[in-house]
Amino acid sequence: MTPNVLESTTKHLEEEGCYIDLDKNQKEAIDLLREVNTIAACIPGSQASKIFTRNEIRNYFGYFGMPHLYFTANPNPVHSPVFQVMYGDVSVDLTK
Repeated sequence: MTPNVLESTTKHLEEEGCYIDLDKNQKEAIDLLREVNTIAACIPGSQASKIFTRNEIRNYFGYFGMPHLYFTANPNPVHSPVFQVMYGDVSVDLTK
């Protein structure tokens, strides 16, 4: 995988080119990026993790239907114990 292949792939897709028109190396670059996003989804706070969590929430809509009441929480990740627990920090005690 070379930087030239990645650059040509991004230019092709930015110009709204089709996946079918990509050559073998460019298709391999797309496959590599899919694998990287799959791995990055396990890293708390990464962009892939945010997309994964957002997709999980959207899946609830299909299962439970659209909610009638929305609650938006936007805690600061540095100072919010709730945010830290949501992303797997088991050392935080929410009873305090």
